[in-house]
Amino acid sequence: MSELLLPALDPRKAAIVSLTPRGGTACEIGADHGILSAHLLRAGVCGRVIVADISAASLDKARRLFAFHGLTGSAVFRVADGLDAMDSAESVGAGAALSGDMGTSSWTESRVCASRAMRQDAGSDAGSEAGNAAPPTAVIIAGLGGMTIVDILARGLDRAGDGTLVLQPNTHPALVRRFLADNGYTLEAERLVWDGHRYYVVLRAMRGQGIYTEKELHLGPWLLRDRGEDWWAYLAWRRACLPDANTLGARESGLAVWIEQELKAT
Repeated sequence: MSELLLPALDPRKAAIVSLTPRGGTACEIGADHGILSAHLLRAGVCGRVIVADISAASLDKARRLFAFHGLTGSAVFRVADGLDAMDSAESVGAGAALSGDMGTSSWTESRVCASRAMRQDAGSDAGSEAGNAAPPTAVIIAGLGGMTIVDILARGLDRAGDGTLVLQPNTHPALVRRFLADNGYTLEAERLVWDGHRYYVVLRAMRGQGIYTEKELHLGPWLLRDRGEDWWAYLAWRRACLPDANTLGARESGLAVWIEQELKAT
């Protein structure tokens, strides 16, 4: 009998899969329904996954998806706040509240659900090989604002060990690049992807010393070097997203100049 098809990946998630290093264990933070993690297993990119989300309801949907497709044996599910998912099941979710994209009421409701689910998960995951092993070989944080991703990393970067970081910020990619450079990471790949009505940037970083100019932080050192087929369209899109010239701040003014320089080089 042929395998049941998983829900299709959109271009953004497909780009994340393509930048995830092969082998070992991947931990997806903010996994939502778990579609990305399921594809990592089905495609043989990773042997095991830790599927983590602060929402117990979302994680229940991920469990059902994995069970339906026969993938549960290679997965651990964690209701957890950010990189607290790296801890053993009994202690996940002990970190502080997110300071980024979640409102107070949503946070409170999610936290109550998380506490209930963590008590349930403690028994089922306590002896799990994937849950209690060394830090994963890859940590994926995608689909969140850049400020939220930085907040998650700042509160638990030590838990990531030497794992590769695969990050997809919806906003403020320069902020994420700067944080990585300031905290002992170097970028080893960047990818542009058009999905829906906008461009996204997917970053892959590993331990090392990254030193970048302001222009590289804002436009991407690898994107500037490679100047791929989407580069000029991406620059035009970034230019269109800038505020009116009369209201540009200092950094935005610099970005506008760099974009114009690149567009004129075509």
